Amino acid sequence: MREFLIVCSLFSASPCFAQVEREADKCSPSGFGKPTYPLEAVRARILGTVKASFSIGTDGKPERVEYTGHRILIPGAKVSIDRTRVDPGCRGLAYTLVFKFQLESIYEFDNGNPPLVHGTQAVTFRPPDEFLIVYFFDPVDKSRAPR
Repeated sequence: MREFLIVCSLFSASPCFAQVEREADKCSPSGFGKPTYPLEAVRARILGTVKASFSIGTDGKPERVEYTGHRILIPGAKVSIDRTRVDPGCRGLAYTLVFKFQLESIYEFDNGNPPLVHGTQAVTFRPPDEFLIVYFFDPVDKSRAPR
């Protein structure tokens, strides 16, 4: 629904509707930074979920951040939190973001023909609060393993 409202506001003749949408969005997760899959976790074939709970400080940055999840995956979520900026008017609001880290073989697509490059990461944000981070790897060619 949120995507539909944003598209409508871009093409709507009503500035009032667009203004209401912008006001509602000022504290939305759109200012959240992009996470990364830690290479140490890829090497060890670790996947799982990390949760980050925090509130917004007076400068629009997260403060009092608490992480739960695998210790090797937490740095990938921390990258996102460190890059997060929202409107300072949102100070004091509490958030919990969920980061789901998955490993996928490049051979699981297209009948064994690798359509993806080894080491490709895909990051998807799923409203209202979830990031999916997928790292595609080549389980056959050991020479291309992350170092």
